[in-house]
Amino acid sequence: YEQVASGSVTTTSAQTITDSRFIYEGTKLMGLLAEGEEYFKTNKELIIPEGTTEIADGAFFVPYGYEEEIPDFDLYISLMQKCAFIGGECTEEEEIQYNTLENNLGSIAEYNATNSRLKGLTLTIPNSVKKIGIAAFAGLGLIGNLTIPNSVTEIRDMAFMSNQFNGDLVIPNSVTKIGINAFMFIMFDGTLELSSNLETIGKQGFAGNQFIGDLVIPDSVTVIDDGAFYESGFTGTLTLPNSISEIGYNTFAVTGFTGEVYIPDNITNIDYGAFWDCNNLTSVSIPTNTIYKEVASGYSNPSFPVGITINKR
Repeated sequence: YEQVASGSVTTTSAQTITDSRFIYEGTKLMGLLAEGEEYFKTNKELIIPEGTTEIADGAFFVPYGYEEEIPDFDLYISLMQKCAFIGGECTEEEEIQYNTLENNLGSIAEYNATNSRLKGLTLTIPNSVKKIGIAAFAGLGLIGNLTIPNSVTEIRDMAFMSNQFNGDLVIPNSVTKIGINAFMFIMFDGTLELSSNLETIGKQGFAGNQFIGDLVIPDSVTVIDDGAFYESGFTGTLTLPNSISEIGYNTFAVTGFTGEVYIPDNITNIDYGAFWDCNNLTSVSIPTNTIYKEVASGYSNPSFPVGITINKR
């Protein structure tokens, strides 16, 4: 990262931004400058400057002055898919690479847990931002409500993972993809409203939250990956779209959905643990040709809670 001591920075779009708190590469926000520490102590807020179009991979997650090698985030995500999730095919060499990167990221996360300048601060993202990079705000201890502006089209893997936001979360209609672990282990305790143009929800994208109310997954969604809503709360009903053909491993496990779950006709396969431990459900309505996994196949967690009423149609 190119470091800027203080003062004005001329971006590639010929826009001049005067601010000593940030590092820029063009209009891409790269992270904090050491000079910004007093500002944050005083104002208790992280305000991304207007005109910023992209928040880079690790922009705030990687500490200013971090002396170890900066991880290759794209490589880490590709290896995570192969080595960390069920169904991945990981070679011995890839496993070594993955473990090295995992340890590197773990060191950064451990550093942030005790040294993050942003712990306890609120976050404001301007309407100019289109892309939020991998782990851009991960593990910083940010608090308060999170408002994602309508300009954002891409929320990449681990973008907001492990913070302490609360309240509602609205994914604007400009967003088509939610990355792996994008909102995992956050403290949201309000409702979740998904983009009407959302197509993909990545592995564990919303896992580990405390959402309340109903969850409506729009018809635009074609992929809901494994564990997408694992342990994500909810106190109301679940509405599934006709646009998906399967429900993956642990997708809705350990959530509080109530009433009956209606499985659309296009869903032909439901994997192990998909609704495991969803003990507030009363029944499930399921097509006769839909295959769902049971304990007898060797896994400890069936697709549905033991004893739930299965209504085949």
